[in-house]
Amino acid sequence: MPHKSNKQPTREQWAEIERELCRPFGYVFLEIDGYDISLQVMRDGMKLVIGIYVEHLMRGAWIVDNCEERRKFLPERQRNRYTEKQRKLWAKLDGLTKRQLDKQKAEGTGLYEKTTFYCFHFNSFRAMKSKLVNNNECIEVVRIGHGS
Repeated sequence: MPHKSNKQPTREQWAEIERELCRPFGYVFLEIDGYDISLQVMRDGMKLVIGIYVEHLMRGAWIVDNCEERRKFLPERQRNRYTEKQRKLWAKLDGLTKRQLDKQKAEGTGLYEKTTFYCFHFNSFRAMKSKLVNNNECIEVVRIGHGS
């Protein structure tokens, strides 16, 4: 369903979208490269985040499978595979020297490996806008807010 045009919202539309998504329960509807996209402000624990729905869905398979929906719309996150406490314990058990640990840290391997995962929400408007603009050709505003 890719579009060939490189249509993007105007600066004023982006400002209006940001205002809507900075308030509790804000809603924005977009059409991006032929997909219906809904952005909704929601709670994640004690903070507000921007949830993303593709064709009105959040499919768990998109988080696991390397599919178009994940590449185009879902934010990528990275975390350390091991906590600092776990690293110290494993280093001690394996008898790793400081030099070996420094090498692993510089290379991002071994005890300093990172794990990548995907989720259905953005922590900020800027991160959401960047992901959508950088990974999609045509972004059209359908509706801002709950009104018709």
